[in-house]
Formats: sequence, structure tokens, C-alpha cells
Amino acid sequence: MVNLSGTATEIGLLWGAINRSDILAHLQEFLRIARDDHALTETVLVERSQPQARIIELLAPHWQEESLAIASAAGVPHDLYQTCLVGKYRKLLFSEDCTSYAAVGSASADGRPLFHKNRDNPARPQTFYRKHTSGLLPYLSVGDTSDT
Repeated sequence: MVNLSGTATEIGLLWGAINRSDILAHLQEFLRIARDDHALTETVLVERSQPQARIIELLAPHWQEESLAIASAAGVPHDLYQTCLVGKYRKLLFSEDCTSYAAVGSASADGRPLFHKNRDNPARPQTFYRKHTSGLLPYLSVGDTSDT
């Protein structure tokens, strides 16, 4: 288990250093699929990722700060890394569909908010980590080694 604690930048720099080779491999795999299977250029991918980038900036700017640090530590361009984060599951940038949803208030059985994210994970190394970004609540998570 990796213990990620500190500012978003500190967490990102640590994650990017630990998982640099996987980040590079997963980004290259994503770009190859986009190019070879969907005839999409890096420019088009970045353009398609911008709606989510704007939402992240508005609702969770610490994710933006963290991904900038991860990209820097891994030695990859941030715009392409962020695009990969947005589109590597469910071929999100290759189609018009998304299977995520949220429910709040009277839409859930007990009034608590729900968030569901359904994706087809490819076979990739996984990690278990505890994350505590300064000023936010800590949590445990499992996921790819190429992102938090």
C-alpha cells in the first residue's frame, strides 16, 4: 500500500515518480489506440477532453494540480496525460456514450448522494493506496498505477 499524504503537488510528484514507467506505457497505449483504431490525432483527443478538464477545474482544482505534478514527474506532456485520464476507460473519447451517473436527495433511497462509474478495465497493474490531500478528507482506493 502506498500512503499519499500532503499537498496535491506533493502527492502528484510522488505518484508520478513511483509509477513513471506505467504512466508512459499506458499513455503510449492510449495514443496508439486513438491513432491506429480510430484515426484520431493528439490535437483532436485534447479538444475532446476539454469539457471534463473544465469541470475538474471548477469542482476539483486539486485534481488538476495533482495531475500537473504527476505528468511533470513522469516526464509526459500534461495535456496528453490529462486526455488519457479522461479517455482511457470505455473508449470515452472515441464515442459519444458515458455510463457514469450521480443521484442526490430524493433520488436516492436514504437521501445520501450516490456516484456510479462503470468501466471495462483493461488488464493493468493495480495499486491500493491511502490518499489524504491537505484540506480534504482522507480515503482508501484501488486503481491503475498510471493515475490516482
